[in-house]
Amino acid sequence: MNLKFSLRDLLLLTALISVACAALANTNIWWHSIVVTATLSGMTGLVIWGTLHAGSRRAFACGWLLFAAGYLTLVFGPWMGNNLGTNLITTKALGQLELQARRDNPSPPVLNVNGLADLDSDGNLDLILTGRVNQTIWTSTGLTSVLDQNGASSYTTFQSTGHWLFASVFGYCGAYLAAILFHFRSKAAKSGLNQA
Repeated sequence: MNLKFSLRDLLLLTALISVACAALANTNIWWHSIVVTATLSGMTGLVIWGTLHAGSRRAFACGWLLFAAGYLTLVFGPWMGNNLGTNLITTKALGQLELQARRDNPSPPVLNVNGLADLDSDGNLDLILTGRVNQTIWTSTGLTSVLDQNGASSYTTFQSTGHWLFASVFGYCGAYLAAILFHFRSKAAKSGLNQA
């Protein structure tokens, strides 16, 4: 099996890498929302793709969904996020990368226990009243730990954005693995029919 890439695929890959770098270099809640929305849109599109197609295309969609959703479950799932997600090498790597890239200026947390966010990117969690940011209710002084005082996962925007990007990467790896396995399976089935 030889790997061939079209110019369109390489340009798409370059664009995706550029968006990923921009999202991590300029971490705020808006870039995080763009990455999450794009990943969830891709997952929705692949559910439709896998439903409408058969063969290796369906295997590609199923592999992507399995690997991406599995990774997100390990990182953000109710029990797994607290017990497994914090111990993954990707979580440790993202924490170190943020420490190296941002030094003493960590990105704001995505959520706290009240479900609030830093919408104006000033490092403070904000309270929303009547559709606009009215007052700061909690100031973050620097989150170096992935766990908050209640033991719940509290990733920074940088770390959460990185995890969503990793989900897409693992999804593509799973998609190609599933497509390759489908190819070998169908090849073996055809050779089995020829021998009979």
